[in-house]
Amino acid sequence: MHAELTRRGFLSGAMAFAAGRAFSAPHGVFSSGVPRLTFAAISDIHIKSPKVSTKYDTAVFEHALKWYRAQGVDAVVVAGDMADRGLVEEWEMVGAAWRKIFPEDKGPDGRHVEKVFITGNHDHDAWNYGTASSDAYPDPADFEAHKLVNDYPRHWKSAFGEDYAPIYMKTVGGFRFVASHWDNGGLKQFGPRLKAFLEAHREELSGPRPFFYVQHPHPRGTVFDESRWSWLAHSGVADDGTVTAALAEFPNAVVFSGHSHWSITDERSIWQGAFTSINLGCLRRTGFCRTRNGAMGYENWRTPGVRKKKPAALLIDEAKTMPHYPPSFECHHGSLVRVYDDRIVIERREFTNDRPVGDDWVIPLPTATSRPFAYDRREKESVAPEFPSDARLTIERTDAKNRAGKRVPAVRLSFPAANAVKGARPFDYLIEIKGGSGESLTRAVLAQGVELGVDSKAANGASCCVLAREGLPKGIVSVSIRPGASFGALGRPLIATCELA
Repeated sequence: MHAELTRRGFLSGAMAFAAGRAFSAPHGVFSSGVPRLTFAAISDIHIKSPKVSTKYDTAVFEHALKWYRAQGVDAVVVAGDMADRGLVEEWEMVGAAWRKIFPEDKGPDGRHVEKVFITGNHDHDAWNYGTASSDAYPDPADFEAHKLVNDYPRHWKSAFGEDYAPIYMKTVGGFRFVASHWDNGGLKQFGPRLKAFLEAHREELSGPRPFFYVQHPHPRGTVFDESRWSWLAHSGVADDGTVTAALAEFPNAVVFSGHSHWSITDERSIWQGAFTSINLGCLRRTGFCRTRNGAMGYENWRTPGVRKKKPAALLIDEAKTMPHYPPSFECHHGSLVRVYDDRIVIERREFTNDRPVGDDWVIPLPTATSRPFAYDRREKESVAPEFPSDARLTIERTDAKNRAGKRVPAVRLSFPAANAVKGARPFDYLIEIKGGSGESLTRAVLAQGVELGVDSKAANGASCCVLAREGLPKGIVSVSIRPGASFGALGRPLIATCELA
């Protein structure tokens, strides 16, 4: 039965592939055969100096590298934020971990494995994020000596055994990688430098064969386009837009970026327009920046504006009766990229439980002839997850501790996980509460297990939402919960009524 289902999935996927339609294929369906190139793509490993903390060591990085080694990768892309506090020993730890898994830059079969590493804002600036770094080195001269930014070229050579260049190109298996460091000028530095580099190498980079460009921030107007979704509650994750303009002349460009920590389970992590752009998420800890409910944010995530210490956002956040999800802020995401003659297959993976997080993305080649991952197309064709046919919503009056530490009257809404439909797994749930006199309000929660494998126990277990009763409609109220997908489509609701005093 499994083989037949796989065959059917392959045939239906192949027809969609041939027609250039948008689709995600069940894991492994399009990964048969021998790829021309296989590489790891991760970002934001955030290795922390033991003088600052022993929490963020190299264990997760090494665990991921071992899996990639087993897949026979030709290269490993790390899209910035290798160091967490911008300290010399953090790069040395990254380099030592690399040599442990890939001694002399070689895999077990003796093949060369290329490093495509770049820096991010943490490598460059994080010695100045709070006082942790300066506290670790109270002597000013000693502190200066341990800042990576004071001598990037020397520390890069020491840690990684190669010369440093602000932007560079490597060729792996006949495919070119262009990589640009975060080393000067913040978010504005990338476009002018890339434009000059592309002009200098136009002949090498033009044509139908894809080339891969790596930088830390997302190219503006691509993945998680702020102009498209007004409720995007995160800033500073994209560059100034000059990179997007420079790459518009290269439809064969495939961009990899990180910085936002945004979960790669969000299907908007891949975008196609004038070129292709892919969010790599974060190997260290998952983030959820999207908000379905505007300034209120998710009941189980950080309220927008809290980090900026806005009083209104702080009041909203403190009144919530659900803790941040996931509680530990720890989920480890990475991607494996296989390049064939006619397609690129991207496997998304979480290294917490070592499982795929969803269907593979399959990009037809050449990318200029078909753009199945264009946002307009995918929004139009998006489907919603749906609750099981026997699902029920239960409502319980209770009390709970809010984030300010006060125990308050609350209401608990319990419901089963929605089922994925055509690869669209539940990303969040929209809750609407209507009172008898016409008043209504909306709340939203991230789906339980959304950052983990789609077949994980957490992603398929029961969910709940706990709301403080203060501010809710009184009397007999109607409560509906609808499952939502990444592109916003909402499934059929579960509805129940109860009396709220």
